[in-house]
Amino acid sequence: MNRGKIITGLDVGTTYIRVVVAQTSGENLNVMAAAEIPAEGVSKGVITSIEDAVSSVSSALEKAERLSGLPIESTFVAISGSHVISEDSHGVVAVGKADGEIRDDDVERVIEAAQAVASPPNYEILHVIPRSLVLIIKQASKTLLV
Repeated sequence: MNRGKIITGLDVGTTYIRVVVAQTSGENLNVMAAAEIPAEGVSKGVITSIEDAVSSVSSALEKAERLSGLPIESTFVAISGSHVISEDSHGVVAVGKADGEIRDDDVERVIEAAQAVASPPNYEILHVIPRSLVLIIKQASKTLLV
């Protein structure tokens, strides 16, 4: 039997820490385990006690592992709150290769350029989602004076 990929989701909420473990089956997800632990150390989406929050998350993950019978090695984490912001940014780079081909490293450079924005104090970039890439072709022209 072909086992699908195991996916884990973790929701860090103000009231509860929730974990769900699911297995892919084609386009479907089969939930294998779900755990819910009261959230300690979280208030209005903000971590107020790192020790208590870590303890709550660890307890929820351990419970989900016991219920699913599988170790949790990675997870998708949902966080929210007034301290989480999303900003649009633009990056521009020049590409001057003889063959004119846009390569993966060019795309990486433009994403890096888009991240080179001033973040508010005490903030850091958690995730970058490229939404679109636009190619502008500028051709050099020569003017001859006789």
